[in-house]
Amino acid sequence: MERTFAMRLSEIRKNSGISQKNAAARLGVSQALLSHYENGIRECGLAFVKRAAEYYGVTTDYLLGLSSSRKVLNEGYFTMEDIPEDKKLDALTIFRVTTFLREKLLERPPENRENFIKYFSISMYRFLVAAAGAGDIPRNWIGEETPVQSSSYAEVLSGIQFVLLASMEKGRRKVPTDEVPLCVKTLVGEMEEYVLRELENLAKRLS
Repeated sequence: MERTFAMRLSEIRKNSGISQKNAAARLGVSQALLSHYENGIRECGLAFVKRAAEYYGVTTDYLLGLSSSRKVLNEGYFTMEDIPEDKKLDALTIFRVTTFLREKLLERPPENRENFIKYFSISMYRFLVAAAGAGDIPRNWIGEETPVQSSSYAEVLSGIQFVLLASMEKGRRKVPTDEVPLCVKTLVGEMEEYVLRELENLAKRLS
């Protein structure tokens, strides 16, 4: 087991203000054995990891060094503060961007919020339809009558997106400058680089 586990096990106990003796008693081990675990001298079993996570109120992933968030997804990743995982663009980062975006949308007039929600919903739906058509997700995730292979249907969805996007732009207003969340910075940076590369590739093909 990695050294991270020993460090976090010791750190979380000390930060909680719990003595090693009391923690050992609650975790069902001797103080000497807990000391060995906290100092990385001995490795514990998975049963102990589970007990420790439950006792300290954190995830096993956190104790094992697999996550920087102490809480489960619906608690830790909904936080409106930057987390180390925001530095990498993946599904979690995108999820986190939508969390920050949702908070900003709550400040918008109701009619504009509805258009935002419709736009992102149709965008996700369009992705699901394409993924079902490509065989990347189960076909039954989409309605039985949905023409997942139809290019015309895809064009209709694209047209709806365009109309919704236009309505969002009409409702734009000046928003105060705010600190950019790390997850937003990551997504925007990665996508702007990607778009620039694609534009350069397109220019080369047309030249």
